[in-house]
Amino acid sequence: MALIISGLPTDRFIFDGFIARSGQERAAHINELALQRRTVILYEAPHRLHRTLVDLSVACGPERQVALCRELTKIHEEVWRGTLGEAVGHYGTNEPQGYTAPLMHHHQPPMTLIVYSLPNLLVEPHRRMPPQQLLLFWAFRKSRLTTALSR
Repeated sequence: MALIISGLPTDRFIFDGFIARSGQERAAHINELALQRRTVILYEAPHRLHRTLVDLSVACGPERQVALCRELTKIHEEVWRGTLGEAVGHYGTNEPQGYTAPLMHHHQPPMTLIVYSLPNLLVEPHRRMPPQQLLLFWAFRKSRLTTALSR
């Protein structure tokens, strides 16, 4: 239910439960969660929630979207949404009541931009081609090269 009400992507998710309390196992687990490419669902005790949010913020970055859900299906149901940085501030001043299910948006790797300089790629006979034909020519050449390398 927390996944649905969180507003985070529901197509791929993982329920990881409690994070280790301390040590290298905790650090390794948090670093693994930081790289997950699906929504992460955790479960955390109220006295450890703030520390967990701080550790996640350091590992994932303060801009990662989160939803913190507690007491779902009960009279005191609460869903808090924001970034990890905002959650650290909020739960640093407001002590949580009861166990909370923190949900974290998936990791989005940075996009790589590849820029080709067409004049540097051209050989003399192709300098007179119209731009559309030239782009098709280079796309065809690149696909043939990729196909040849994969064999």
